[in-house]
Amino acid sequence: MAPIVSIVIPLYNAGRFIGEALGSLVRQTMDDWECVVIDDGSTDGGHRAVEDFARGERRVRLVRQANAGQSAARNRGIDLTSGRFLVFLDNDDLLTPRALERLVVEAERDGAGAAHGGAAWIDESGADLGWSFEPTAPRVGLNELLAHGRFNTCSQMIARERLGGDRFRSRFDGVEDHDLWLRLAARGVRWNAAGEVVCAYRLRATSDSRRFERIARTHDAVLREGFALARRSPPVGADASPARERAVLGRTALHYATAMALGDASGRFERSTGLLTSLGTSAPIHAADAATAAYWALPYADCRSPRVWTGPGMDAARLSRAAHRWWRALTEAGLAAEDLPARARRALAEQCVPAEEVARALVDGLAPGRAVVVLGLGRQSHWVVRELAARGVPCRARDHALPEGRSGHLAGCVRIEVDPIDAPFDAGATHVMTVGDDRAFLARLPARLSVRRWAEARAALVDRAEDRLSPFWNEDGQRRGAAA
Repeated sequence: MAPIVSIVIPLYNAGRFIGEALGSLVRQTMDDWECVVIDDGSTDGGHRAVEDFARGERRVRLVRQANAGQSAARNRGIDLTSGRFLVFLDNDDLLTPRALERLVVEAERDGAGAAHGGAAWIDESGADLGWSFEPTAPRVGLNELLAHGRFNTCSQMIARERLGGDRFRSRFDGVEDHDLWLRLAARGVRWNAAGEVVCAYRLRATSDSRRFERIARTHDAVLREGFALARRSPPVGADASPARERAVLGRTALHYATAMALGDASGRFERSTGLLTSLGTSAPIHAADAATAAYWALPYADCRSPRVWTGPGMDAARLSRAAHRWWRALTEAGLAAEDLPARARRALAEQCVPAEEVARALVDGLAPGRAVVVLGLGRQSHWVVRELAARGVPCRARDHALPEGRSGHLAGCVRIEVDPIDAPFDAGATHVMTVGDDRAFLARLPARLSVRRWAEARAALVDRAEDRLSPFWNEDGQRRGAAA
């Protein structure tokens, strides 16, 4: 009888990590699985570690082939397995113990046939980098995937029936996963969120994913094809407009160019600016986009997580100065306005305050035992609802988009009750406003309600982040407000 899940692992010169990857499988709370490791022409003897492991674990087997690339190895693994669901685990990544159990539950929910979870970042030694991507929306489809990749390769599960005849394409190696997800989503596949971390993603300096210039051009081609596919057969709700395509392509190119900039010892950044020009990036580059790229790409290029921006040590100083030099280079190349560095500094401080930190600050100040009502059910509310649930604090919600209320509404992967908008307000409750621009919402509230505001909490945290970073912006340590 076929197992419930097949795990496919392509192996190439990762002998020192493959044992950990396989070890994470035998610790699964769900044991109905098989794993095939496709040794793609390794030269480090890694296949012997798999052979040794398989002697004591009948669910693991090894297949060897001449080097053909990661996509070809995964595709062969698909064809050699029979499980109802497929998981693609890289040879240096790990699954958390409940990963298969949770992903199967979500993939089976509503007949979706696909699920994804969060991914924690670890360094080459396996140490936790203190950062994770976690699902913030109940499901992901084409509209979300056109913006950027929403989950790691190892953090998703797809039903074999949903995959059909689609396969990874070798010409897109490096971003072959995003290419496949886009094509599946264009056929209507949507991934339900598991609502927790299901894998550990290892950052390594020698990984193929760090060949930024090549991957930038490959990713550009994948996105262009994805938008064209979406326009030919657009599912409901997918914005594949030319304006959005230009914006997404520009932000993606900027991300890779920023990562390349960290390794440019010359300080001229000619290859990075040349990449932007060759990919048709439109000027002027906006400060928010430049800050977002710096926040993610500079630590990633350094095999670190964005946590370094606010952590101890000198990493924040080094990356801040690198960002400032890169932003000046963008202005000198005519790709950004002269005031980009000054504007991007504040925008980077805003990036350094993730939504979950704002949610924690809001919940930290709640009076014990007092009822909580969440106002607004947009993306930011998901973090507040999850933080409340994690602390065992019950809450209700109300939102003008749901005037009749709703029982069991899904917010941040947590189900809550939504009161009708015309229901009386509880004057004894604490109301947590999660809308960023909350002026219109506040104007509708009765007087003397206790309201904790997302906008106020976030502004205070951003000011604090900017104060932490401000000594590093310029080599002479100028403070915020001084001339750039």
